Amino acid sequence: MLRKNSARQNIRAPGARPRRRRRIRRGFAAKVLLPVFFLAALAILISTGALGRMLSAAPAPPPEQSEQPTAASEPPPPPVITLKPALPLLVNAQNPLPEDYPAVKTVDMYRKVDVLNVSIKVSEEIAAPLIEMFDAAKAAGHSGMFLSDGYRTETEQQALYDAAENKAFVQPPGCSEHQTGLSVDISISKVPAAQMADNPTGKWFIENCWQYGFILRYPADKADITGISYEPWHFRYVGLDAAKVCHDQNLCLEEYIEMFGG
Repeated sequence: MLRKNSARQNIRAPGARPRRRRRIRRGFAAKVLLPVFFLAALAILISTGALGRMLSAAPAPPPEQSEQPTAASEPPPPPVITLKPALPLLVNAQNPLPEDYPAVKTVDMYRKVDVLNVSIKVSEEIAAPLIEMFDAAKAAGHSGMFLSDGYRTETEQQALYDAAENKAFVQPPGCSEHQTGLSVDISISKVPAAQMADNPTGKWFIENCWQYGFILRYPADKADITGISYEPWHFRYVGLDAAKVCHDQNLCLEEYIEMFGG
């Protein structure tokens, strides 16, 4: 019975049009209904202030970073500081040792280099470079050189000054570099002191002493500046830097101090 009734319901009268089911087109919701819903929701958010709160809570996009740092982000270069070199002590008739000049710490040079007598001493500051210079001279094939003088006390300087007939080669007490222990006299066996520059060994010391921090203190062409006659035997320790400048620019100690002491 049920089957017959259902079959009857499907029978249509002749000439009758078939019934069509009403269907909503698929694009209708996307094109019409969704924009309507979106505009309605947006109006609600605007009216309630919720949209502003949402926008303010949203994180800001990170700033764009350039591939290379700008000049403003680079730290400024450090300032250039130019320091004057430490000046060697100048001792002469115009610049005597101060009364509070400290006692010189000396080293006995006996058996360290060849010496004229066992009492010769120098400041401990120059002992090592002095020994190095003597060893270098020996390595270069020279021999016969020895220390003939070094540190002098004020009493010894006074006695030497009083006994000197020619004061052009000696300073009064307080005005001699020998009282600092920084100066030495170098002699060569069987060679007069005044002829040292004519001897190969003497020439070696004059030409190479700067490499060990020494200078020929009283050159012949600087006598009018130093106030002392030419002494090819007298060497003064001033340090490696000052000795190189004096050698390269042909300066005596007075000229060096005037150049860098201003």
